[in-house]
Amino acid sequence: QEALAGRSGAEVIDDYNGNEVLSVYSPLELPSGIRWGIIAEIDMVEVDIPIIALRDEVIWIAAVIAVLVAGFALLMALSIANPIARITQLAQQISKGDLEQRVDIKQEDEVGMLAAAFGEMTDSLKEKANVADRIAGGDLTVQINPASEKDVLGHSMVNMVDALQRLNREIDKLVQAGVAGRLEVRGQTEGFSGDYAQIIQGVNNTLDAVINPVNAASRVLDEM
Repeated sequence: QEALAGRSGAEVIDDYNGNEVLSVYSPLELPSGIRWGIIAEIDMVEVDIPIIALRDEVIWIAAVIAVLVAGFALLMALSIANPIARITQLAQQISKGDLEQRVDIKQEDEVGMLAAAFGEMTDSLKEKANVADRIAGGDLTVQINPASEKDVLGHSMVNMVDALQRLNREIDKLVQAGVAGRLEVRGQTEGFSGDYAQIIQGVNNTLDAVINPVNAASRVLDEM
């Protein structure tokens, strides 16, 4: 009736068998003013088949993509978490004074750069520890090269070696003067601080304690 009335359209209706169908209709104008109605119908079950198939395909594709993304994310997380855990363990060992530990991570990313930086830091600390051991053994000829202007430990060790060398030269001066009989020579405390100055002052006091009685006895003998 709609088609015969000159209208086109599509509706979901029940056919003569009671099945739900998609009905599409349109008028067809013939000569002599004759109008026919064209109707095409298809069961809704058939209409839904490609839709359901497409829906299922989309769901499967989405599921596969989700699994791939999750797997990739897990691999990325492990590639970051595991090295970070090893670097953390290394840092803990270094904090306890163990400089023999190494972390072997070969990655061309930020984690690899972090591991390399930790390796350089460990090597620097190990080098300074060896220098400190040589100083403790009395070797004041060691050369210390601070890593940068902000290398606090390196510059502190340079200052320490310099102070010890100056202290050694001052004590050696007193020894040489004593051997030469110049017992009036005293060490200079200027330029030293703390225990270094006290060591020189202590040597001076010791010389005074020895020389003063000798000078007094010498004066008595001269008066006799």
